[in-house]
This record gives sequence, structure tokens and C-alpha cells, in this order.
Amino acid sequence: MKLLFSSTIKFTIIFLLAFEFSFGQKEDNPLLPVARPDVKDVGVILGLGQNFQSGIFKLDCNCEFSGGVKFGYFFGAVYEQHIRNDFRWGLILGYESLGLNSSYKTLETIKIISPTSLIDTFNTTILIRQKADAEFSYLSLAPYLKYSYKWFFLRLGFSAGYNLKATVIQTAELLTTSALIDGKTVELSIDSSSNKGKKISETITELQNGNFKNTSEIRLSLLPMAGLNIPIGDDWEFNPSFALSIPLNYTATDMDFSVNAWRIMLELRYCIFKPDILIR
Repeated sequence: MKLLFSSTIKFTIIFLLAFEFSFGQKEDNPLLPVARPDVKDVGVILGLGQNFQSGIFKLDCNCEFSGGVKFGYFFGAVYEQHIRNDFRWGLILGYESLGLNSSYKTLETIKIISPTSLIDTFNTTILIRQKADAEFSYLSLAPYLKYSYKWFFLRLGFSAGYNLKATVIQTAELLTTSALIDGKTVELSIDSSSNKGKKISETITELQNGNFKNTSEIRLSLLPMAGLNIPIGDDWEFNPSFALSIPLNYTATDMDFSVNAWRIMLELRYCIFKPDILIR
């Protein structure tokens, strides 16, 4: 995975050099028209939205979780440079949170001692909610191409994210808190003497708390985006947009599941270089 991350960095450098060589010339010729003067912007970007799960992941109890969702966010810095006409290239460096909350309910049969005889036992069915709270965070680098026309733009990026954090907490919650046994109502709670996890409350026990096993070190994804160009004066520009994060590999090396995301992106850029002859 470290080799893959190194290869991604090399790809990004080659990407930048190729654009500088191809579009950095200023002499007009029949094959390659004169390039637009290099407008260079820097800015900050914030994204808020939802993460959602594809596939199934398993935890230590061999419980299977699917359909997970959770609030997610992204923040970072952006650099952008004009190529020519309405085309631009750029880089986004940022931190992204890609957590998931997933749960399901199960029915289990347990034995309860009679409250009257203290000898006889009765079978009763209880409802339990299994819940997993997984958190994945990444430091990502994303080169991109952008087409901008008046007030509207389209952007497509390729992101490589290095995993900084991968943890999971699994709990089991007792939803059935009473049962009618031998004509009497019996209150049910988690047995504190049980070796099956750590008791959190009368109805919740923690089954697992630690690192998410076999997490992929690198997350590769496509970043399509569509948004608006809103100039603020001569040098500032505000770009609200809608973005998707589409994974190209699995989140864990031994499970076929991944984390997708959508974001409402808020980007504010400042022009650090603009030729005097250029009308933005």
C-alpha cells in the first residue's frame, strides 16, 4: 500500500508537469493556440454531507452489518490554475471523515428462573439491537480538471487518501426490558457478571472497542462535482457545489465493502496572480 501511495504522488507530479509543458507556452502556432494567461488561485474548502455504505462488513462476533450511514465532512485547501479558455486544473489537499453507523435487530431465546419456585426455568424471547459505530478518516490529495462556463462549472478529480484512523465500537442493546413469567412480570437487564463484553448500562453492553481490522491504507476514489461561480469583487470567488466521492477500492482488505459519500461543498478562493490584461 505504501508503494501505491508513492505511485499516486508520482502520478500527481507527472500530471502537473504535463500540464505545465503542454499548456504553459505563450507562443501561438497552428497546432497549439496561444494559452490563456496563467491565473492562479488559492483557497479553502469545506464539505458537509452523508456517508453511506456499500456491501457488508463483519466484526469479531461474526455479526454482519450493512446499510450504514453517518454524517461526514471534509475540509482542506485548494490550488487552481487556468489552462486556456474555460479549462483549469487544480489540487485539493484535505482531511475527510468517512464514518458509518449501522444496526439491526435480532430475536434471541433465553432461559429465566421462575420468580416463585426459584427452580423452574422458562424460555422467553427477547429483542436485541446490534449496533456498530465505525470511524474512518483520511488525508487525501486530489488533482482535478475543471470546465468553467460563466456562472457554472464541472470538475472531475482523482483522489488518493491515506488512512489516519480506523476504529469501531460494537454494542448490543436489550430492547425487551420485561417478561411475564409464571404469572408475574420480571424486569430484564444486562448481567454484569457475564464475560460477553463490558456492561455500559442496564440495557447496553459493549462487545468490541478498538481498531477496525485489516483496513486498506489507501483509499482511491473519483470526485465528480458540479457547482456555481460567484465572483466577489475582482479577486475573490465563492463556489458552492455538489460533490460525490465514489470509491475505487474496498475499505478493508478482507471484506467487500466500501464507504461512499455526497457533500455540499463550500469553496472560497483568492486570486494570487492575474495578468493586468486579463478580465476575469
